[in-house]
Amino acid sequence: MRMARFSCSAKMVGVSLLGIAVAGAVSAAVGFHLIGVRIVSQAQEKVAHDIRTAQAIYEARIQRVSDIVRLTASRFFLRDAVRGDRRALGSQLREIRRQERLDVLTLVDAEGRVIARADGGEARESGTNTTLAPLVARVAAERETVAGTEVLPAEDLAREGSDLPDRARVPLVDTPRARPRESAVETAGLVLLAASPVLDEHGVLLAVLYGAQLLNRDSTLVDQVKEAVYGDETYEGKEIGTVTVFLGDVRVATNVPDVTGARAIGTRVSAEVGDRVLREGEPWIARAFVVNDWFLTAYQPIRNTEGRVVGILYVGMREGKFVDLRRQTTLVFLGVAAAGMILAGFVAHGLARTLLEPVRRLASASATISKGDFDVQVPVHSDDEIGALARAFNAMTVAIRERDEEIQKRTREQLFRAEKLASLGRLAAGVAHEINNPLTGILTFASALREDLPAEDPRRRDVEVIIREASRCGNIVRGLLDYARRGSLEVGPENVNDVIRRVVSLVEKQVAFADITFDLALDPAVGDSLVIDREKIQQVFLNLFLNAQEAMDGKGAIRASSRLVEGGRAVELAVSDTGPGIPEEIEARIFDPFYSTKETGTGLGLAVVSGIVRGHEGTIRLIREPGRGATFVIRLPRVAGEPSA
Repeated sequence: MRMARFSCSAKMVGVSLLGIAVAGAVSAAVGFHLIGVRIVSQAQEKVAHDIRTAQAIYEARIQRVSDIVRLTASRFFLRDAVRGDRRALGSQLREIRRQERLDVLTLVDAEGRVIARADGGEARESGTNTTLAPLVARVAAERETVAGTEVLPAEDLAREGSDLPDRARVPLVDTPRARPRESAVETAGLVLLAASPVLDEHGVLLAVLYGAQLLNRDSTLVDQVKEAVYGDETYEGKEIGTVTVFLGDVRVATNVPDVTGARAIGTRVSAEVGDRVLREGEPWIARAFVVNDWFLTAYQPIRNTEGRVVGILYVGMREGKFVDLRRQTTLVFLGVAAAGMILAGFVAHGLARTLLEPVRRLASASATISKGDFDVQVPVHSDDEIGALARAFNAMTVAIRERDEEIQKRTREQLFRAEKLASLGRLAAGVAHEINNPLTGILTFASALREDLPAEDPRRRDVEVIIREASRCGNIVRGLLDYARRGSLEVGPENVNDVIRRVVSLVEKQVAFADITFDLALDPAVGDSLVIDREKIQQVFLNLFLNAQEAMDGKGAIRASSRLVEGGRAVELAVSDTGPGIPEEIEARIFDPFYSTKETGTGLGLAVVSGIVRGHEGTIRLIREPGRGATFVIRLPRVAGEPSA
């Protein structure tokens, strides 16, 4: 199955869009998270501030009750009535209660016995409020006003006013997430209460006056807090802010609406929040389920005058507004990001076309060059990297054209030379074959003639010259035959180190090598890793050793070495001498046949060596060090299959 092919511009645009998409997705995810967290956290911070405002208003309401009771306890008529005529005391207390909008105003003695109540009635005047007895005793002992929140059971409320039990009575409403409760109605009342001592002119305690305001079903406090904190702000037809006063876990005063839109009196706080605030006495500032919806809320425990938690003060804002705000902001952010990505895509496409057009021209020019037309040139329109590439390409085409012309010229010369050498080789082989038999006869008869001549015969010297020169001709003929007859190689695994040692052992015993020392640096790792023709490689080293001996005039040192190269894929063999070295001007011709700098040389030794090395798919090169000798380096493949002939 073939994969679809895409143009470079499409790939470039695709990669750019992918990068932009990834960056956009990461930015969007981070942005969504930060926006959501920031919006909700700011809203929650506002609720935390709102609960402090609500608590301040709540405490201000307690302070108002405290001020009313304290100022009333200091009035002269009250002290006079306690010490004298008490008949008008009840009516006076009722008037004060009415004017100050209190629900309870009662005067008791130091033991808590009722002197007079604002509610009036003989039966009520003799009743004792057992819940408030500790508070009265505290005020009597400390001679100071005490104010706070208290819970009065139904029987104590009945003593203080005939209508108070009914006003305090709150039927419980089943509420999701609330803790189960056995009773179906709350009868106690949560009151804001203050008690103050009544003292005579000398500071002697005459009585204790206490007053209270019932919070059950009283909407004035929660509405005052809502108005101060949230005003009339609504969202989707619903007031966004809500306030509640709890007696225990029951809403006794609230503007949280139920499903019918009425105040959710009698509903209860969730078990999770109730455990935190009522049982642990810690505030709750977090998201919470309120009656039938989710709110961002703050719950603060309400403690009585003895420090016990008796209720909860709550403020909250509907979460829906902030969820929708977060959603809208996220959509706007997403739209901006998408628009940016689309715009970036168009820009990337335009840039890709602009940047890749010169590349297309280069590709077209390259295709033209591959067909052999080296005259093509790419126009240069800029000084940037693309322009530099185009200039380099044009310079390359010029260089390729010139090199191609040079290669063609050299190839023609080499072909012509090869043809000449081939013809010469065939001629030399034929001539050598024809000359070899007469030379053999000349040497035979000349040798026989020398044996017949006495040593003092002057003709013996001429015969020796004939023998020497005929032998020289024979050497030339054998060289010609070796060069002309490069037969197939008889190869097999051989240890080239052993081959080198064998050649050294053959030559070092000869008189010509008497003053020459051999230094062998043969790597054992080479081993039997070469597939070679042993006889041919021996001939290579024999010729190199003979050349070195002649170059040093029979005195000096020859070094032969072997080692693994190319990561073990090839073997490098080297032969060095300490002679004068090879002049630079003849370096290029040393491997040419019939080229020699020696008067008696045939000029075929290194040509034969080069041919054998090439037949083994190897290379040979000269390292020339003038005045320090010459080094011939042979590199043969370690594993190369059958070498060529």
